[in-house]
Amino acid sequence: MRLSEATAGQIRHGAEPPETGYVQPGLLECQHAETRRRLGDLAPAQEYAEEALRLAGTCHLRGQAHRQATLALILAERGELEQAASTAESMLDRTEGMESERLAERIESVTTALSAYETQPVKAFVARARQQAGIPL
Repeated sequence: MRLSEATAGQIRHGAEPPETGYVQPGLLECQHAETRRRLGDLAPAQEYAEEALRLAGTCHLRGQAHRQATLALILAERGELEQAASTAESMLDRTEGMESERLAERIESVTTALSAYETQPVKAFVARARQQAGIPL
């Protein structure tokens, strides 16, 4: 992880070949957050995810939505349900009207993770996600 961070720090946007354009600020941090989340190391995962979102302002909406999905999943696993639902709602704001199988999968994974909880913010997110995806409530 340290080596990838050091290498990513050498990227000079605008000086790179076009085929590396997908490597946007925050991508590496998001990948590290996902890795830490899957390992169950949730505090560092949240730090990486928050940094990925902080850097996401310059990236495309799909990239921002992926970063929000990662943070929402981490927050759900940490029991921070209101914050998870709020982050997930922002993800839906960015993805409304987009057609992307990968985004649909991400939205479904967040919806599934939050569906286990009965708080009002979670219920509102789940209902909106299902409506946006065309899934009957």
